[in-house]
Amino acid sequence: DPAAMLPQPSTLASGDAVVALPSSGLHCNGFSLIRAVIQDAGLEYKQAAPFDPTRSLGEALMPPARIYVRPILALAQAGLLLAATQVSSGGLSRCFNDVLPSHLAAHLNTDAWELPTVLRWLAVVGKVRAHEMASTFNCGLGMVLVVAQDKLESALALLREHREEPMVVGKLVQRAAGDEAVEIEGAEGSWLMLPELGVSLPFPDVLSSL
Repeated sequence: DPAAMLPQPSTLASGDAVVALPSSGLHCNGFSLIRAVIQDAGLEYKQAAPFDPTRSLGEALMPPARIYVRPILALAQAGLLLAATQVSSGGLSRCFNDVLPSHLAAHLNTDAWELPTVLRWLAVVGKVRAHEMASTFNCGLGMVLVVAQDKLESALALLREHREEPMVVGKLVQRAAGDEAVEIEGAEGSWLMLPELGVSLPFPDVLSSL
């Protein structure tokens, strides 16, 4: 039924909530960059991960990717889902490119979730800039959903019934001509510190404001 297909651009509006489901890891994205970082650092995949000594570096970089079919279908069947996009090729900063109409953008606030330790570590070791992190990796978000504000609590409750840990990470806003489909706010403050290693990023132009 074409009427049941998502997204339906006419149903999307400024103020709609953006809800994210966490990723289980890197989800197979960005490994060309990762290989370069590992090689330049002189590390081996079989050695203990510097950020997680309970696993090898290879194991820590490649946990199985998550599948989100059941919770997404449940939301759609309940009439609570306006749009959904997997954060994959193009990373977080491009995940809405083919989803949102040209007059809307997703405004994401990085204070709403924690950048995974593996990505903080890669940023430190590889001196990866914030815009490259966001355009390469999922930044901890595996699936991003759009839900009407007046149905937000119902959507969150249904996702929790499916053992998900949904996070409200932003909202849709008006987009000016030529602007990107995703706005990411607060990366410099939220992603700057690496508390697990007791360090902050030692280079001023890395993870600068997006």
